[in-house]
Amino acid sequence: MLVAGTGVKVIVVTLVGQVQTACRVPVQTDAFEAVYNDHGLAPDEKDTEIYTQKSAGFTFGDDWMIQDGRRVKTAIRGFKTGPVVIRVAFSLPENVTSFVVRYPANASEKARLTK
Repeated sequence: MLVAGTGVKVIVVTLVGQVQTACRVPVQTDAFEAVYNDHGLAPDEKDTEIYTQKSAGFTFGDDWMIQDGRRVKTAIRGFKTGPVVIRVAFSLPENVTSFVVRYPANASEKARLTK
């Protein structure tokens, strides 16, 4: 279970994509990154300093894979062609209101928080 500490909030981002060819994909609990600037916003071309925070866990819709301290967990999931939904959890500073989600393979998208 993820619990937010002092000055931190837990954010869950839903990523939706399309699998073009059936495949098996290994995903680690810390594979995704939240990228933001010192104002707690998604960075733009003017920013000279950015911050990153690795993901704390993810789910494909069934059980969550949560990082246990420093130990990284890996899930290997088989996909058929068609839509795929991944929910990713981050522990971020309370001042972050928007950020970019980065994944090494090919996914990157701006996330904006709403109340």
